[in-house]
Amino acid sequence: MIHPVHHVPGRLRLRVPAVKQSEFHADAIGRALGETQGVLRHAISPRTGSVVVHYAPEHCDPQRLVERLRESVPAAGAAPAVTVNWQPMARGAEPDGALLQRVGQTVATSLVEKLIERSALALVAALL
Repeated sequence: MIHPVHHVPGRLRLRVPAVKQSEFHADAIGRALGETQGVLRHAISPRTGSVVVHYAPEHCDPQRLVERLRESVPAAGAAPAVTVNWQPMARGAEPDGALLQRVGQTVATSLVEKLIERSALALVAALL
């Protein structure tokens, strides 16, 4: 839903709750405004759900602008289809994060062992 909040000729502030919910809706509004004749610039704030439109009053009717946005912007809750490429993991395989963690632990253990070994050798050499 798009609600006009404030208007002076050449500037229109709209409240668009869907913008707060997703980047998808913010992008759709940005594209619609960018394609609208007479729109000079616009600012979309996902934090507040506010859209400010600066337009040329002689080339753009604010009522038509709001109607165009209502027609071109997907309904709240609509979202692009997401395709997930799911493949089962092989038996005994680990997720990427677990594998990375194991590699890190192995490297750290090897470094500590090398450090202890060199320290022991240095100590023995000092005693002899």
